[in-house]
Formats: sequence, C-alpha cells, structure tokens
Amino acid sequence: MFRPQWMALLLLGAVTVSAGQNRGDRGAPRENRPRDENDATLVGEPADPLVDLVWEPVSDWAYVGQVFEVQLIARTDTAEDQTIAAIDVALHWDADDLKLLGIANDGPYGWLSSGFPDDSAQDGLNNTFLDGDAFYEAWSSFSDFAVASPQGLHVTTFLFEALQETESAQISIEESVGLFTESHVFGGDFFGQDVTGRFGVVSLRVCSGAPGDDDGDGVENCFDLCSGTPLGESVNVDGCGCSQLNCDDGQHCNGVENCAEGVCREVEPPTCDDGNECTADSCDAAANDGAGACANEPEPAGTPCGDPSNTDCDNRDSCDGNGTCLDNYEPQGTPCVDEFFCNGEEACDDAGICQTGMDACTDPWLPFCDENIDECVECLKIGDVDGDDDVNLQDFAAFAGAEGCQTGPGGPVDPPMYAPECRCLDADDDGDIDLVDFGYFQRSFSE
Repeated sequence: MFRPQWMALLLLGAVTVSAGQNRGDRGAPRENRPRDENDATLVGEPADPLVDLVWEPVSDWAYVGQVFEVQLIARTDTAEDQTIAAIDVALHWDADDLKLLGIANDGPYGWLSSGFPDDSAQDGLNNTFLDGDAFYEAWSSFSDFAVASPQGLHVTTFLFEALQETESAQISIEESVGLFTESHVFGGDFFGQDVTGRFGVVSLRVCSGAPGDDDGDGVENCFDLCSGTPLGESVNVDGCGCSQLNCDDGQHCNGVENCAEGVCREVEPPTCDDGNECTADSCDAAANDGAGACANEPEPAGTPCGDPSNTDCDNRDSCDGNGTCLDNYEPQGTPCVDEFFCNGEEACDDAGICQTGMDACTDPWLPFCDENIDECVECLKIGDVDGDDDVNLQDFAAFAGAEGCQTGPGGPVDPPMYAPECRCLDADDDGDIDLVDFGYFQRSFSE
C-alpha cells in the first residue's frame, strides 16, 4: 500500500524507493528479510537495529465494565537507537471479552498524525471496532523523526473496556489482516525503509465483582481465590491462608503435608520401617488405589539378620525367606573352646553358648591349674595347701593339726609318706614333711 505522505517527500527528493517495492516484501520476518545487494528491496537498506512493537498494560487485570489502558511501545532489539518515520499496526483482540474505545494519549512524542485512518477503501477494519480488528497508524514529523531506543518509545495508549469474565483476554499485533492491512515500522534515516522487528501479545484477566481487597489479605479481589481470609492470617499469592487450604494430597508415600503462610509443604516421606530386618521396607505409590501404602516384603532366605556373632556355638543369624530371623545355633554338645584352660573341655548348649566343662585337673598329685601356663601343677606356691595363692594360718593348720600333714623325718622316700593333699608342704621334695619343711613354711608364711 503506497502512502500519499511518501509522495510529498519523493517530490522533495528526500528518499528513493525502488520500482518493485511492495508491502509484502517489507513485511517478511526479520531472519528471512533480504540483506544482500541482489535481493534488496529498498535503496540504501540499513542494518540493525530493528524495532519491536510490544504492549505494556497499566495493570494485568480488569473488572467487567471497567475501562483500562494498554500502552503501545516501540523498542529497538539492540543497544542502538532507530529513527521512525511511520508505524502501521494491525490490532486484534477478543471481541467477546474486550471492546476498543479509542486512544487515551499519544505519549511524549508529538506525532504528525496518530489514530485510526479511514480504511474503508481497503479492508475497512476501522468501519467498526466490534469485530476485534482495527488499523492504527502514526506519522512522525518530517523535520524531527521519532526515535525508538532500547528502553522503548511510548507510541500511544489504547483504551479498552472489559466485557466479560475470563482468565485470559488477549490483545495482539498481527503481521497482516485482510488483503491490504499489514503491521510495519518504517525507518527515518532511510525514509520508508522497513525496520520491523517482532510483535507483542498481551493477556490480562477480566474479573467479575468490584475492585479492591475485601478481606484485607493483600491480594486483589480479582486474584483472590479464597475470600473471607481471617484477619491477619498469612496468605499465598492466591490469597489463601492455611485455615482455608486442605494440604493433604491423598498420597501416603510423599509424607504428611503441612502448611506455612498459605503454602502446602511436604515433610519427610514415611520410612515404612517395621523394625524387622527380614523384610524389605518401601512405599508403593500404586497401592491402595493409587493412594500409596507401605510394603514390607520378606527378604530372601539366608539374608543376614539379628545377632552378628559368629562363634563356635552361634553362627550369624539369617532370614528364613518368610520374614523371620532364625538363630543359627550349633547342635547341643558341639565341642567349643573358650579362652580358659582350667575350666575343662567346653561344649555348646541349646542356646548357642559355650558352657564350661569339668575341672581340668583331676590328678590328685597335680591338683592345681595354672592358667598362665595352661597346665595342671602340684602346687601354686610352696606351703599353699589350699591353693589360694597365699601361705597363711589355714595352711599352718594343715601342717600342724591333729590330723595334719607332718610325718617327721624319714625321707627321702618314694612314694611319699603323706597324702596327696599335703604335697605343697614337702618343700625339699624328699617324701616326708619334717622340721626342714617347716622352716621353709615359716619363711613362706605371709600372715
């Protein structure tokens, strides 16, 4: 579509437009737009930056019947500025949800013209605003072009009325509508040069009811999913406090949920530990019709469990394959060995314990057991008749009593003249117990 305004500038020699130029060429996507000298559609086509057209709503919600503003912003897609000669915008919106009322203001730049031109001779989008389509155009002053920056140029502000409740009422900029209407940004440095970038879409929620925060929880009514929050209770972004939420998700395996400041949180999942080493504990999320439940399956037979001891009488306990830990005792009577010599030969009992046997020293002439050398000996000490490792009055009684061990001189003789229990009094080992032995006894006496 050739603009009449261009003709005036062409007559002044301000710009040269190639004879084959058409709006379809200028409206190609940026990555497909010709850049080499053979395919260039405009004389002196510049490089970046391009200009994006985006929306900035004053608010991201509105109420039914409320009039709200949406700003059109022209923003370069690099860090550089770009001059603008003209902007064409093919608007589209949800006509059931929104109604276009017109323009509120044109931003800080004084456009030569800004508005909805009579396009009845082309696609007639501006004949009515009830169908959700319109065509907007803005022209810069020829002596002072508008400039888009990376921060954005406020082009104009559109007024819309919210018609019905919806989660997402959209306003978009279309590449083309109808046969002739297209969206473009034309540069000023090379007048008429297409510097069109990307087009934005904005959506906002339309709510029923009245603006405000009726329950005073800090969340606008439009977004408050839980009305009537108790005063002072902390809420989430949806305006719901813990007293208004059911945090139980019905899933056993992710733990019991709790709530803090309106946010449901999962605590530690269940361990499902039944305290039985012979079962494998887990949580089956598919059990109980998908609600989940603990599962305690038997471990394979032979799995170690229980008492880890591994002795002569008690082997390592193991599972039976049915969830029971079995004692692996050796049969009763199985020989075993403890750390002591003097308690005789040991054997296992029926509880896996190594029990001591009879006295290891049964020879009356070798009655005493020396644990230090693991042997049976005649005496632990000369003069110690009773084997208590001490020479005292009890031993003297055995020496001098009425039925004592004293035999008088007569040795050396073999066999000895005394009974086996008197052997520890024969200090000189001559077969008798006489005054010589008594002298040894006296010297050994300890109390």
